[in-house]
Amino acid sequence: YQEGLEQLGKTLGYHALRPKYGTATDCRWRGVFGNAKEVITFEAKIEHKLSKQIVPSHVGQAHNQFARAKTEYKPHGYIVRGTIVTHLTAIDSKAEASAGSIKVLPKTAIFELWTRVRTLLSLYRDDWSLDDISARSSAAATIRAKLPATGWLIRALDADERFITTEHLLAEW
Repeated sequence: YQEGLEQLGKTLGYHALRPKYGTATDCRWRGVFGNAKEVITFEAKIEHKLSKQIVPSHVGQAHNQFARAKTEYKPHGYIVRGTIVTHLTAIDSKAEASAGSIKVLPKTAIFELWTRVRTLLSLYRDDWSLDDISARSSAAATIRAKLPATGWLIRALDADERFITTEHLLAEW
């Protein structure tokens, strides 16, 4: 799943990676789009354990990654957001009390984002031609109107809700 997050981030134009140092975030996307600089950390909680809720240790891990990214990138003008990506649909009251700005992205929302991106890439590929530059321009124009404006992910993560729904994540798509 972490590899999938990394590949999706790269497809969206981020410098996406899974840092290898100890206690590293599961995945981090960093991007510069025009004048917008963004970093999003992803703490993936996808294992199936007895607990059916996001617990304080999950939030703590997400906060550690978020704090590390803020320390590293905020001085350079980046907007930094922290997330937990999970199949869990509830949050323990102690975890909620300490969550702060950490947002929860359902695994299904990430999958739907990938589906949307894959569909647009397929539309582009269908109209693309190696030998015809006007066909390539036309293919780009076909999908350009379906792409969100710069900052779409930051705006989605800035919602008041803890759990970001698929509809909210994809609202600008």
